[in-house]
Amino acid sequence: MQTVIGDGQCVWYDQCSSNPDKPSDKLNCRYDGPPKKLPTTSVSVFTTTCPELVDEIIDDYGEIVTCCSPNQILTLLNHLTTLTVVVENCPACVSNLRKNFCYFTCHPRHSAFVNPTLLYNDSVWTVSQYSSYIYIDEAYDSCDTVFFDQENTLALNFLCGPWGGEKCTPERLFDSLGNNFLAAFNVSYIYGDNNTTAPIVEDPTQMRLIYPFNVETHPCNSSDPVYKCDCNNCEEMCPVAAQPVLLPVEEHLLRKKVSKAQNGAA
Repeated sequence: MQTVIGDGQCVWYDQCSSNPDKPSDKLNCRYDGPPKKLPTTSVSVFTTTCPELVDEIIDDYGEIVTCCSPNQILTLLNHLTTLTVVVENCPACVSNLRKNFCYFTCHPRHSAFVNPTLLYNDSVWTVSQYSSYIYIDEAYDSCDTVFFDQENTLALNFLCGPWGGEKCTPERLFDSLGNNFLAAFNVSYIYGDNNTTAPIVEDPTQMRLIYPFNVETHPCNSSDPVYKCDCNNCEEMCPVAAQPVLLPVEEHLLRKKVSKAQNGAA
């Protein structure tokens, strides 16, 4: 008989074994328990790395509990720095993608949308992240026309793996983000807007309630100057070509000209 566990908590904390497929990368230690207080000395770097998440979870006394250790935060910062270089031309895109990785790694109740699927020694080797179509569609749209200056190409040509920007879709973008040379381990994204359940890796007879990841995003043409992108990186920001306003006489002459052309072709 299956038992359904509902309360969100951590699926990992700190770093343990090296990834046997990528020995230079550390895997996260398996930990199925409540979040832990972040040391005061790490609050500043965590705030810089994940400002949106910190705004959500910091308490009135400036204390933070998370599912990630200082070591994990430094690893996350390193990966996000690389990602930010690619999409830095559009603050909305940066923020929307950053939320995905920050919440995935550190949110104090990330077991609500993250589920380990394979362990290696004492560590999580592979994992599924459940994400809503609403979130991935909106995040994708904010990054769709962002230009990557260093490579003189669209950012999605770099981020969307073998599909490139032309054949990229929201699902293909996140599939690529979860399985690439920068990822310390493989993340399989599962998409859907309905709550579901997933088996706990140590005991598949126990199921955990899953609530697909869905957070507020910002469009690239946001009215908020903090997130707004320019026309070169956000098609929606480009002015629509204005139709000439015709005076009554001009409109009459234009219609007459079109009519004569049509009659001549008949």
